[in-house]
Amino acid sequence: MKKTEIRRNNTKKSIVFGLILVLAFVTLLPTGVAFASTRAGFSIRTVMPDSQIRRDRTFFDLQTEPGQAQTVVIMLYNNTDADIQVEATIATATTNSNGIAEYRNVPEEPDDTLLFSMEDIVTVPELVDVPAEGSYALELEIQMPEEPFDGVLAGGIALRQRIVIVEEEEEEVSGIRNRFAYMTAILLWQGDVEDLVPEPILRGVRAEVEGQHVGVFANIQNTAAMFLHDMVIRAVVRTLDEDGEPGEILIDVTRGGAENYLQMAPNSNFDFLIPDEERVLGEGAYHISLEVSGRDEKSWDFEDDFIVEFIEEVIEAPPVVVEEPPIVIEEEVEEEREGTWHFVLLIVLISLAVIAVLIALIIRYRKKKSAALDRNQRELLISMIDDNLDR
Repeated sequence: MKKTEIRRNNTKKSIVFGLILVLAFVTLLPTGVAFASTRAGFSIRTVMPDSQIRRDRTFFDLQTEPGQAQTVVIMLYNNTDADIQVEATIATATTNSNGIAEYRNVPEEPDDTLLFSMEDIVTVPELVDVPAEGSYALELEIQMPEEPFDGVLAGGIALRQRIVIVEEEEEEVSGIRNRFAYMTAILLWQGDVEDLVPEPILRGVRAEVEGQHVGVFANIQNTAAMFLHDMVIRAVVRTLDEDGEPGEILIDVTRGGAENYLQMAPNSNFDFLIPDEERVLGEGAYHISLEVSGRDEKSWDFEDDFIVEFIEEVIEAPPVVVEEPPIVIEEEVEEEREGTWHFVLLIVLISLAVIAVLIALIIRYRKKKSAALDRNQRELLISMIDDNLDR
């Protein structure tokens, strides 16, 4: 019972001590910084226009015509008691390195099959003010190109709240921004899309080496203005013999399906990574076969060869300075050798002398010890004789 009470008292003391530390930490925080709230500062709602195809969607899914101009609206709602600013960015849909369609990042280089960029078609104010506990109707101006096309142009609009943390004492912007973002897709359909299907191709295969790790990248491109949904990719890497024929299977990987959803955006490409987890790829030539399948049981097969090279970093050596060898006179060399032997002989003699002295000391010590032992034995014997005579 006492042990239980002691444990409870220790627990209580630990809790109290922890609370004291927390309070002390909070007390020591600087009071000159205004901290931004982490809850969402605003919300959005898309206003569906008459050109909306699927009205059950929350993003813009619009039917368009060549040269058509229309305006669509996104309502911004400020949920705070202070004015806020919201940034808007338009981007063309791409396919990221994970094989997922993405709508918020402007591509550094547009795909070479892309006819039109969403950034050139849709214009929107870059920064708007939304009043406290109020709303703002953000207008997106859509101007379709005069040139007709069949398929869909895909992109999106990213909306980010700009929150600036300010030093209250100095009243200067610290440069730290905390953003809460929304993303709404924009799909612009045109022409005959009933019989339109994705058209993936294999643009090329390359191997990248970092240390002893090899990664094989197959660049897959969707050349059609149509999404490639429910994509499944199987990659098989084989050896390549001297005759250029595929041989033993070294790597066999599959990605996609229900557990790993893949989707390519229209007119986009991405690098599909085939990792060499078992480190079976050395320097040499290899063969890869790819099977790409999508919705409605459509599939495409590709094959290609690639080479793995381990390139060592070449460090330029400093120039070699050739010096003339010194001239050595044979008599001097002989004298040096003779002097060396004399020195070695002297060391050997000194070592033998030291060993002899040590041996002599050891023998002398043993003799003294033996003499002392004999004396003690004689004294003990005399003592025993004297005892017997006394009796």
